[in-house]
Amino acid sequence: MSHLTREKKMKLELKNIKHSEFASEETHCYQATLYVDGKKMAEVKNDGQGGSDYQWAFKPFTEKDLDKVRDWCIKNLPKWKFENNGKVEMCDTDLEMWCGEEVNKFLVSKDLKRSLNKKILYEKDKQLWEYSFKGVRKLEQKHLVAFINNTENHKDYQNIKILNTMPLNKALEIYRKH
Repeated sequence: MSHLTREKKMKLELKNIKHSEFASEETHCYQATLYVDGKKMAEVKNDGQGGSDYQWAFKPFTEKDLDKVRDWCIKNLPKWKFENNGKVEMCDTDLEMWCGEEVNKFLVSKDLKRSLNKKILYEKDKQLWEYSFKGVRKLEQKHLVAFINNTENHKDYQNIKILNTMPLNKALEIYRKH
């Protein structure tokens, strides 16, 4: 009996991500927990030496259940482009590729949060800019207010998007583009 839902849509989440920057050589060195449809299903990790991920199912799940998730990923997740000697190829997104991208998102999100705590980030003319205050290690509301007050009537700062004032997912979307 399978412990997975039989729906076409599957909710995948990678949680409890632990990343080791110093041990990451060719790939991310990380360890995480894979949740499928809200259930803790597998441990996923990579030693950062360029090899494949290790994926182990937690009981009551089995390797067969994990194979179903792998198959679902290939059949349902968007393909990605790969350029090989000038020729563009479309590749399947397997579970390992999906996990790697989730680790990338985690690391970018962590970097964004760190930056938002120290400086003001804003998008202007399709470029990402930053503004910092001399001697300030942790940004406070008064800094944001001062920046907004100094820029709101300035013609060069019309139509800017201040990432510090956005929900994190929206700010992350802009940040990842740059």
